[in-house]
Amino acid sequence: MARIQLISVIFYAAAVLLCPVVVLAQVIEVGSPDLAEARRLELPEGQTADVLVHLKTFTDTVDDYLVTLSHDEDNRRVAALLSDRHGRVMFKEVPPGKYRVELKTKVRDDGDVSTVTLGDIMLAVSGSDAFSLGQK
Repeated sequence: MARIQLISVIFYAAAVLLCPVVVLAQVIEVGSPDLAEARRLELPEGQTADVLVHLKTFTDTVDDYLVTLSHDEDNRRVAALLSDRHGRVMFKEVPPGKYRVELKTKVRDDGDVSTVTLGDIMLAVSGSDAFSLGQK
């Protein structure tokens, strides 16, 4: 009888090791052609994220640039917003998923293309002011 119990324990242990329980975390990942790596943040269950985009330039003003947040898989647009005078755009309450940020360039009055580019992307749990560059 003890031998049967031991065999049962061995089969149970083997089944647990071969079939681990997978817990899927809710993750938001936001990338851009201008960034070397996408920004990634694990979210508590049922939470959304705020996505803060910074623009950069050497010579041009950074206000009123169109920044688009789209689903990475199918390029479906989530939102498109204009940058403020500091070159910031905030997408609020974005659900978990994989996204891409793009900047529409402008042509200056002199005919040259603007030097404004995407600077960085920061993520935070919605309602929190704790923005970070996320995990790599």
